[in-house]
Amino acid sequence: MKKSLFSERVFIFFIVFISAIYAFIRYIIIKGLPLADIPLYLCNKVLAFSSVVLLFFSLIFNKIEYFFKKNSDTSVIISTGLRLGLLHGIISILILSWGYFPKFYTEIGTINLQGGWALFFGIISFLTVVEILFFKISFEKILKIFFILVLIHTVITGYDGWLKFSKWPSYLPPFSLIAFFILILSVVLSFLKPSQNKRNIRKR
Repeated sequence: MKKSLFSERVFIFFIVFISAIYAFIRYIIIKGLPLADIPLYLCNKVLAFSSVVLLFFSLIFNKIEYFFKKNSDTSVIISTGLRLGLLHGIISILILSWGYFPKFYTEIGTINLQGGWALFFGIISFLTVVEILFFKISFEKILKIFFILVLIHTVITGYDGWLKFSKWPSYLPPFSLIAFFILILSVVLSFLKPSQNKRNIRKR
């Protein structure tokens, strides 16, 4: 059990570390964002992307367990992915402003249509995470809805920059586009026969 827990934590660290390195290279070194953006703006992107990747891999591991009868415990990966998503939601609200997200605002400083829908689906996704973590709702029972909500939020948030290849720093794709493909796979996987592993992620 301790070995499994250690392996999960190493895997989590690896995902977050790789995401952070990619973000630093794309946004700080190449795009030239100021170092002052690292603590909140950049870390917020890393939290969001890492959350999506971890929850995707929790699905992969559970499907492997079901179809190949392999024993695995993804509770730490799931709970960490959800907590990172929760932090992303909190930080996003704290830094929500025209300075960070100008495409979400009109010329007079009010939230525009894109910003409104992005916030709507972001808040619903946030509340879903709160339900799972604090109100003992099983992640497996609502994972289809959860992934669809996050997918819609991601599309609304980043679609307008996905095809503007010339504006990609050194042609490195944005986090939102990579997350989009991961979420599409997650939605597909979530409709496959679920794993029999019904462990409660709060037991740890």
